[in-house]
Amino acid sequence: MVTKNSVIKRLGAALAVLLAFAMVMSTVSMRANAILLDKKGIYYTDFATRDDALAAADALNTKILAEGSVLLKNDGTLPVNGNEKISVFGGMQRNPVGASGTGLLQSLRNGGFTVNPILESFYSSNGSIGSEKINFTPQQEQSLEIYDDLAIIFLARTGSEGNDPARITNEIEDNTDGDGVPYNWTHEALGHKGSFIAEGASNAPEGHKGGFVISDPDNYYKHYLELTDSEEALISYVKKHFSKIVVILNTSNAMEMANLQEDDAINAILWIGRPGSTGLAALPGLLNGTYNPSGKLVDEWNRDFTADPTWQNFGTNDQVGGGYDYFYDATLPGAPVQQYSLGTISGDGFKGIDYDEDIYVGYKYFETVYAEIKAGHLGYDADTHKIVKSGGATGDAAAEAWWQYAVVYPFGYGLSYTDFEMTFDSLYYGDGTELTGSVNGDALFSSSEGSPAQVKELYAKVTVKNNGAVAGKQVVQ
Repeated sequence: MVTKNSVIKRLGAALAVLLAFAMVMSTVSMRANAILLDKKGIYYTDFATRDDALAAADALNTKILAEGSVLLKNDGTLPVNGNEKISVFGGMQRNPVGASGTGLLQSLRNGGFTVNPILESFYSSNGSIGSEKINFTPQQEQSLEIYDDLAIIFLARTGSEGNDPARITNEIEDNTDGDGVPYNWTHEALGHKGSFIAEGASNAPEGHKGGFVISDPDNYYKHYLELTDSEEALISYVKKHFSKIVVILNTSNAMEMANLQEDDAINAILWIGRPGSTGLAALPGLLNGTYNPSGKLVDEWNRDFTADPTWQNFGTNDQVGGGYDYFYDATLPGAPVQQYSLGTISGDGFKGIDYDEDIYVGYKYFETVYAEIKAGHLGYDADTHKIVKSGGATGDAAAEAWWQYAVVYPFGYGLSYTDFEMTFDSLYYGDGTELTGSVNGDALFSSSEGSPAQVKELYAKVTVKNNGAVAGKQVVQ
């Protein structure tokens, strides 16, 4: 179980990884500069032909997925033997997000697994993100009794720059699983359906000054990064037919995973991101233990995305019924010019968002709230799971209780098939002098305009020991 105190210990050594990274980057930079000087500023490739370069890139891409995938959950089911008869569920199995080359099923077959071909035929015409089907034919359902060693549920999401995931989908949040069993928690601030209506528009309510207008106040709607109704139904179906279930997440975005993390019927969860052209070739090796998943999360995966400050301050803010957009008139002196269109408003101008949450994004927000509850500046209401300014519990136990509820997978989290032990050995100044005893940190490391820090770099020596029987890599953090 991940505890806040264990994360504090890891964060206490966070300086080590930053310093080590800086040291590595400095070394790489020096090496690159030396090469350029030696070659009179001309870069020479290490490959004789274009095909050689592409082959090396393909191999590197496979290695990145093999070592960089993050094992989010594992009750000991993984790794498997690698020769199991498996059934793969999920509409995106034929077209994974951000992947090309050898497909998912063929990669699994190439790795030694026997993949259910009858179930495969079902997905030849049933495939889209979040829209799962469970209308299996009797023959397809019977095949599950043969290919029953392991079930893989493949879930995918898109989302990128210029393609933000929807905060309000078309599915009403009923807070139940695929069997209609209520979940043991609810979202704090899901959005209503509605639209942006300009002041003076024909459909504007009387006295409306322009902004978001709720059209369905009785219902809240799911957001894109939680499980859809059909995905919940598929998961419930698979749970009825299999004793071993692995969920694979094909997404560049964090997702709400509390429901699956807390479901004992889900044995393992593996995040593979966007596999690229040859990444899927590493998947069977990840499942059978040829590769040890050694990646760590670069995001905080929290239980309820709507409880994060960024939820209240993003885009049109329509999830909470606000109008938090600014349109700068292009006729004003010095104003930028950019075409914009939102509902019935369009023209030349510039639309912006205020980042009111400041630095409190991701883990910085959760670390700060933990510290504030611990110090007594904020309280935690265990009944509602909400942070309160007064009247709630405070101190270490309350802070830990809130963090355990709010955070599913912390920044830097990732399981392994082995156990590592890390020992912080020593700290050095940039010139190699060891830092010992106590020092005046403000004097050495603080900087201000016109007054740079006396010490700009520190180097940490950390010993990493693999105490298990499986080879693997560990991120020092």
